[in-house]
Amino acid sequence: MTLTSKQEYQKKYYLENKEKCKESNKKWKAENKEKVKELRKKQYLENKEKSKEYNKKYYQENLERIELYKQTLFHKSTVSRCINNITTSKARIMAYMATYTECQHCGKAEEKNGRALSVDHCHDTGELRGILCHECNIKDVLKDLTIPVSGV
Repeated sequence: MTLTSKQEYQKKYYLENKEKCKESNKKWKAENKEKVKELRKKQYLENKEKSKEYNKKYYQENLERIELYKQTLFHKSTVSRCINNITTSKARIMAYMATYTECQHCGKAEEKNGRALSVDHCHDTGELRGILCHECNIKDVLKDLTIPVSGV
C-alpha cells in the first residue's frame, strides 16, 4: 500500500511533533468520552472474530504471566481483608508478602484448591509472624514464633 501525499505529510508531522499530537489526542479523548466509547464498540463489532482470535492467542502465549497476575490480585484482596486487624501499613505488608512465595512452615507454594498464602499476624499487637498456607494458618503453628519485619 502506497501512502498518498496527505498521509505522508501527516506521518511526517506526527513524527516531528509526537508530544504535541499525543497531548492533543489526550485532550480530545477527555472531551469526547462518549464518542470514543462508540468508536471502540463499533471497531470491536467490526473485528469481533479477529479480536477473539488475538485474545485467545495472547492468553495461550502469556498463560504463566496471567496466572501470576491473578495470584497477585488475590494476595492483594486477602491483605485488604486482613488490614483492619493489622497495625502495620499496607505497603509494608505487601512488600513482606512479596519476599515469600511459599509457606514458612511446611514449604507449600499454595493450596491445591488455589488458595493464596496468608499473612499470619498477632491480633493484639499487629506484628507480622509469617506467611502461611491455609492449613498451617488454621493450625496456627507460628503462634509463638515472631519473625522480625524490619527493613520491609
